[in-house]
Amino acid sequence: APNDIMITHYSPRYNTASDEYLVLFNNTNSAIDMNGYEFAYSTAAGVVSVKKSFTATTVIAARAYYLLSPNISVTVGSVSNKTADATYSAGLADAGQVAIRKTSDGSVICALAAGAITTFAFGQTTSHTSTTSSSSQGAFQLTASGPTYTRTGDNNADYTLVTASSISQVPSSGDAPLPVELDSFTALAHASKVELNWSTATEVNNYGFEIERRSIMNVQ
Repeated sequence: APNDIMITHYSPRYNTASDEYLVLFNNTNSAIDMNGYEFAYSTAAGVVSVKKSFTATTVIAARAYYLLSPNISVTVGSVSNKTADATYSAGLADAGQVAIRKTSDGSVICALAAGAITTFAFGQTTSHTSTTSSSSQGAFQLTASGPTYTRTGDNNADYTLVTASSISQVPSSGDAPLPVELDSFTALAHASKVELNWSTATEVNNYGFEIERRSIMNVQ
């Protein structure tokens, strides 16, 4: 379903084409089998090629990242020797479009257009543009809404630019997700009672919460 798998980081190149990478994120609380999906790339003029066809062995854990790069050892910005989860053939341009889509019918799950696009290939109507080349910018990064990644239609303004010198993390499946992401927690006193309210964004392998209390007489 749309937004289940997100493109969270995208760099067409850092210093050279071999430094490019793409990061996917499983935006659900269940593991996703990527069999039947592909990583497609399009030039600015709309010429599409498939960079990666996923197989039944490609499983992305709940709330986990998946790093794709031409090199198994990723070196970009201040991040060095980050191990990619899978490789693909290099060749993403500064102005181009990337998408995760179904192999069977081309249905797009998530897509990003960057640079001066003349023909949109994956249904977008806008692209993320900048006055400088992507090689000096470093990467496009999806801005989180709270702890949850979201995309609204084809609005590429959801992505922000990260300069090359500011790249300090390129996430992969080796980065374990938090089991519980807490959005808010409030406590309201009602006479001798306290009302607790909290909300979570995600819960992975969580079997509930324990509430502990102690007498005010024991508070020093």
